[in-house]
Amino acid sequence: MTAPPPYFPPAPQPAPRKSRLPLILGIVVSVLVLCCGGGATFMVVASREGGPLSGLRLPAPGGEPASPRPTTPEAAPPVTEPSSAPPTTTAPTGPPPADVTYSGRGTRTVKLKPLAEQYDHFAVISHRGSSNFAIWSVDSEGEEGRLIVNQVGTYRGARPIDLDDEPAALKVEADGSWKIVVKVMSKAPAWPRTTSGRGDQVLRIAAADAGKTAAFTHKGRSNFVVQSYGETPDLLINEIGKYSREVPIPSGTTVVAIEGDGSWTMKPS
Repeated sequence: MTAPPPYFPPAPQPAPRKSRLPLILGIVVSVLVLCCGGGATFMVVASREGGPLSGLRLPAPGGEPASPRPTTPEAAPPVTEPSSAPPTTTAPTGPPPADVTYSGRGTRTVKLKPLAEQYDHFAVISHRGSSNFAIWSVDSEGEEGRLIVNQVGTYRGARPIDLDDEPAALKVEADGSWKIVVKVMSKAPAWPRTTSGRGDQVLRIAAADAGKTAAFTHKGRSNFVVQSYGETPDLLINEIGKYSREVPIPSGTTVVAIEGDGSWTMKPS
């Protein structure tokens, strides 16, 4: 009888090596979701026993959409209300500037010293001659402006200088000697303390007297012109020869300039 062959137990088989594929796929899917910004959240769990996507969770069909992230509204910029305060002006301080005198003979152009910005100005003008006497304002560009005086022969009167424009010089046309004294308007006679005169004159009007009515008379043969200055310039009178009439002084008037070759009156009515 033949003896049975010896028994050898089978050698133990090595455990199968775990696959890393589920882990790699999970990482790839997570990166794709983050890059694409999708609204659904994926959770990948590598199962030791299941397939590579056994841990995939998808949103249930018909589920509620993801709620948007609440945002905080930006604060509106503050609204700045326009200021209702009136603009401030610089009031003259200290004594008024001194008079400035210019004199000469014949025709020439006189460069003016800078006029004080806080004041209006007028000029007391005289001429001794027999021919035409005229003065024009000249601006900083050398252009002729307003005709200030236009008389024949001897002349003496007062005329506003910078109520219509801002002259840098005065052009004088004359055959005789002349003198121009520039003064600040605060030195002009005040109405109604002064109610009469002869020839050209400049009168100051107080705020309390603006808006009143004045009775004007003129005894002369040439033009009689009355111009008011203030909020807006206004030609009050422009006649020839004798004149007598009541004229209202516009509200806001600060200066009245009178032109005439004879005697005149301006009395409160």
